[in-house]
Amino acid sequence: MDLARPRRAGCAALAVLPLALAGAASAHAAPAGVVTANGFGTSYIGSYKVLGGTQAQAIRSYGRPTSRVRRRDVCTARWTRIGLTIVFYTVSRVSPCLVTRNLRIAPRVAVATVSAARPWRTIRGLTVGQPFSELQRRYPESRRWFGTRWGLVRATRRPFSGLGVWWLSARVQRGRVTQLQVDGGRI
Repeated sequence: MDLARPRRAGCAALAVLPLALAGAASAHAAPAGVVTANGFGTSYIGSYKVLGGTQAQAIRSYGRPTSRVRRRDVCTARWTRIGLTIVFYTVSRVSPCLVTRNLRIAPRVAVATVSAARPWRTIRGLTVGQPFSELQRRYPESRRWFGTRWGLVRATRRPFSGLGVWWLSARVQRGRVTQLQVDGGRI
């Protein structure tokens, strides 16, 4: 080996290192099967970012939905095998069920709901089917929002003027958690 010549492989590895670190720092997706939300709207269902999410991105994460139903300016997409329902909305003249990568016109998430225990859980371990006492133990700051809905993670700021003050909530019926819901920051 010639000591006077620099090793190119080492130089290339050093050049790639900052890019790899930058990618790791910007990747905030939750682990598979984890529903996360913070007060600033950063919310994920697995690898799918809910705030500003599109159908094309959801399909990339979960495959084609089992069904899609359009009602006026909303489209309800269901992935029944994994217990996931996402409602997309549009404020433009395009169909809310449009699947496009064009972010200017793509319908956005209004709300995403998980209604199956597997594979989903919150970052604190709450799953569908657990008793209400588990919700209170894991989210002592939770508050009844309306009806059977309990707020788990309060929005500290709203990027849009939408209704609601909770990024993550749970529906409780007959003493058990029946749904986990993530607000998509709808208009």
